[in-house]
Amino acid sequence: MSQKSLLDQRLEEFRKKYYTDQIIRGSLVLLLLVSSILFIVLLGEGLFGFSSGVRTGIVMFLGLGFAGVLGWMVIRPLVRLTKLAPGIDDFQIADMVRNHFPDINDKLTNLLQLKKRS
Repeated sequence: MSQKSLLDQRLEEFRKKYYTDQIIRGSLVLLLLVSSILFIVLLGEGLFGFSSGVRTGIVMFLGLGFAGVLGWMVIRPLVRLTKLAPGIDDFQIADMVRNHFPDINDKLTNLLQLKKRS
């Protein structure tokens, strides 16, 4: 296997792991958000007995909030994982790797620039 295809394979593996991690984090945040707000709303309803207008407003507001969190933290990474929308490029991946592994310096970036030229 050539070095070029190995590099492309590794970058694609990184991309998949990155977006999978974002989807898992977004799902956990959404689950915690839904359960905690549901608990608070049910507690408030039991203590204060909201009118039907207030309940409707709460449901509308929470529905929009949950849809926003679902779209931003779960669906957006899922769309980028399936390559329906542009995601992180190779140079952004190189920056992320360089931040976590400083001993690599600009070697990966230089390799990507050479790949781009050829």
